[in-house]
Parts: sequence; structure tokens; C-alpha cells
Amino acid sequence: GIQVDETVTDELKPSLLGGNQEDFYWTFAWNDFIADPENETFRSIVNSRLQGLFQAMFQLSEFQLF
Repeated sequence: GIQVDETVTDELKPSLLGGNQEDFYWTFAWNDFIADPENETFRSIVNSRLQGLFQAMFQLSEFQLF
């Protein structure tokens, strides 16, 4: 793999944060899911955010180097 540039990270963050400006959104969503993985709401939030992140990553020109 390669070192991911900070600009790439900044481009990917909105995919994971789902339009929220604060990084703690993902931290809270992940911690809620880990605390109760059977909760369908928590699972859905994490699943949709990760899908968005992966789709954004796959569209990057650097993807083949990850």
C-alpha cells in the first residue's frame, strides 16, 4: 500500500460522516454498534456509512495502490 495523502482523507471523510461536519458522529455510531450489534438501527447506520466510504474509495484513482 501507499501512504494516503491528507487531501484524499479529507475527500473521503464526508462519505463516512454522512453529511455531518463533526468527526465524533462516526465515533458515536461505531461505539453504539459495537455495544449492541443486534440493534438494527445501529447496524444500518454503520453499514450505510461504510458502503458510502467504500464506494468513494473505489472511485479514487489511487484505489489500485491501496
